[in-house]
Amino acid sequence: MSVEERTLKDILLGKLKEDFKNLFDISIVGRASTKYEVAQDVCRALLKVVVDLLRASPNVKDDYGFRATWTQSPEMRRMYTLSSFINYVEATFLEIQQSLRADDFTLEQIAVLMHLFLADAMLLLLPGHQCPSLDDLCTLAAEAEWCACMTPLSSAHWSADVVAIIEAAKGPQGQYVGLLNSSVRRLESEFIVKYGTNVTIKEAMAMEHIRRNTTVPVPRIHGVLCQAGRVHIVMECIDAEDLASLLERRAVDEDGIAEIIDQLTASVKEIRALGGPHQEITSWPFGLPCSGLFNPPPYQRITSLKEFYSYWEGRYDAADGYRGLKWRGEGQVDDGWELVLSHGDLAPPNIMVRGRQVVAVVDWETYGWYPDFWEGLMARRHHSEAWYRRVSEAMGIDGGVAEAFSQVLTAVGSKF
Repeated sequence: MSVEERTLKDILLGKLKEDFKNLFDISIVGRASTKYEVAQDVCRALLKVVVDLLRASPNVKDDYGFRATWTQSPEMRRMYTLSSFINYVEATFLEIQQSLRADDFTLEQIAVLMHLFLADAMLLLLPGHQCPSLDDLCTLAAEAEWCACMTPLSSAHWSADVVAIIEAAKGPQGQYVGLLNSSVRRLESEFIVKYGTNVTIKEAMAMEHIRRNTTVPVPRIHGVLCQAGRVHIVMECIDAEDLASLLERRAVDEDGIAEIIDQLTASVKEIRALGGPHQEITSWPFGLPCSGLFNPPPYQRITSLKEFYSYWEGRYDAADGYRGLKWRGEGQVDDGWELVLSHGDLAPPNIMVRGRQVVAVVDWETYGWYPDFWEGLMARRHHSEAWYRRVSEAMGIDGGVAEAFSQVLTAVGSKF
């Protein structure tokens, strides 16, 4: 994204945040609220902001040209702005709920309820889309499995002093180990704090889901705290090196590569066993794919390989500040696919290795349902010839469809 594009996005996002804060602050002033009342106020404020600006209501004054800027923006810029705004709304909501003592809902239940609503709100750019009411979602919000995965939000379940760790990690004691779409700081050799505008509770939920239901190694989450419109995930620091660095130094021989791939394929099978039949590409447990990899997310539901391929074509076309580039690949994409539950970005930088042992898989923000070839396609992304070949063989990455996606993904990656 160019400097100009980022500036326009930040201007629009700032306007959305300002309008939301004004509406929401007014709604809660002067009264003690239950968890559910706060949720209702958040939903009303969000929908008001979206209808007034994102849908460019003709009844709203446009003194500073925000509506004009929005209506002239390409779809991907709009979706990028909307997804960032929704992340901010969820973090703000969770910050209030973490300090609220009302007992009409548990913290886990109300967090799931809002997550359901906001996942659907990601589709508000579609003409005529109407979000369900909170009442309609209450039964789903009581889903025990989802609520269990929200427990890191509750201080009663924290296994460390999360507040003190975050404060120390963001100060001189913390070491920045950074990411493109978030901040990651290490505190001594014990804790990792991941936070930022694109970090969401969904990643912590995914890690809890995997930890509770599989033997796939993931870092232990000590707790989640929301501050200043941002989610902060505190997790254990893994004493290991990422596989990408090892491959770069050629520190893993062919036998070691084979052992690591065997472990990963076993993990992939375990993850797939958790997911039932699915009809569209989504995040787990619901909603459009929305992460550093899918940034911006699709602006509509994806129910076919052709739609998925078109999304990546659009990502390429939108590169370099929307200057009219067009993807000229000739990939043939049919719809002979199977959707499976997947990590979503099982690339070497996200695989932590000690010796020949995979000791952790990290960055679960992409966890969701994808085509069955996707996991292997993402896993082989490294210029080590041996790794590329072995992954392709072990995970069955061959044929024209996988190659078509490989080409467009490589092209998109070269633009950012």
